[in-house]
Amino acid sequence: MNIWQLRLPRMLNDHGICTVLDVGANEGQYACALLENGYRGSILSFEPLTSAWSRLQEKARSFAPRWSVADRMALSDVSGESVFFEAGNSVSSSLLAMARRHEIAAPDSVVVQTIKVMTARLDDYLAQHPVESPAFLKLDVQGAEAQVLQGAENMLRKRISGIQLEMSLQTLYEGQQLYWENDRYLRDIGFRCCDIVPEFRDPASLDLLQYDAIYFRS
Repeated sequence: MNIWQLRLPRMLNDHGICTVLDVGANEGQYACALLENGYRGSILSFEPLTSAWSRLQEKARSFAPRWSVADRMALSDVSGESVFFEAGNSVSSSLLAMARRHEIAAPDSVVVQTIKVMTARLDDYLAQHPVESPAFLKLDVQGAEAQVLQGAENMLRKRISGIQLEMSLQTLYEGQQLYWENDRYLRDIGFRCCDIVPEFRDPASLDLLQYDAIYFRS
């Protein structure tokens, strides 16, 4: 059973999730999969890259009003402006510089340019743009998971019932937290891991480098 097409929408519905916060939405691949395969709630997407954000908006219009897109920004632990590292394959772009281990495993992902992006804390954004609870936080932020979680502490403790995030087994971005650090943090605030999905492998060694982990509140 494919998690994107079948398992995850059912889990979201079973847990009564009203809003998915789609952070690092790229062109909307994740949101489309949820909406096309039975998820019954709404989605709010966040994306900092200009070209991906434009295509994301186009896709979201066909599902309005259930799917909306925030202004172009990167979520983080501070509100303001930051350097953003744009990867050649777009989906590996990050607030953090890419480590050599990532470049070796995926040469098409090397950084092609740095840009300036607006940043916001999720707690601050949702204080001004409230969404229906309970919410599910999906992070595809390429190593910057800890920063987004730090900017969402109030939501995590009060209104978020589930989380999906990438877990790195090796350092793929400079300064990132690894899987065990993020897992410990989430367990400490009352979440339990319910599912994992292998994602990114080194094609030469076949070492698993990243997996997605899905948590729900205990």
